[in-house]
Amino acid sequence: MIVEVLVAIDPRPIWWRSVDGPPPTPWVDVFASFTGTDTADEWGLAAAIFIAQTRRRTGMGPTFSEMFLELLPDTDGIPSSIVDEFDYRERRQLIGDFRIHAAIEWRRRGWISWERGVERSLRVGKVFRAHSRRFQAERAARIRAWEEMTAEQLALEAPDPQPGDRTLYGAEAAEFGARTIEEALEDDDGSRGG
Repeated sequence: MIVEVLVAIDPRPIWWRSVDGPPPTPWVDVFASFTGTDTADEWGLAAAIFIAQTRRRTGMGPTFSEMFLELLPDTDGIPSSIVDEFDYRERRQLIGDFRIHAAIEWRRRGWISWERGVERSLRVGKVFRAHSRRFQAERAARIRAWEEMTAEQLALEAPDPQPGDRTLYGAEAAEFGARTIEEALEDDDGSRGG
């Protein structure tokens, strides 16, 4: 015996299914940008940076509301105002559904994470931590390389002095600077005549 089950497919986005009618175009466009193949990583990185800054500053993660307010500052953390036909509870549900479904995409990509049901548990994800460690290691290597340059290396890089050129390079400049400092200190002590 074969049983056929007809399933009605709702063409509306999952975050808009709690109400009748189609979602506003700005909401669809922003959600597509938040979760699109080409743009989701940029938005996930922006969210993770804000989360890291908030955790460093306060010791706690931001709320979803604070995170989206940072990402969409011109429209108070939502893509556009919602039509007045919805009551407070419906608006709150729509906004919450929109935000959580966008954040789920960033979590799938490894940019952010959170504990379900725990307030202020937003934190950076594995991908962000890996990028951050790699960036910090590269920065530290550049700093070490700069600090390890010696006067001899600087002297090797200095141009050959030309006749009449009074410019000092490399080790010669360092020696002159040390001598000048000593002379200035002696002048201040009054140990030199003048």
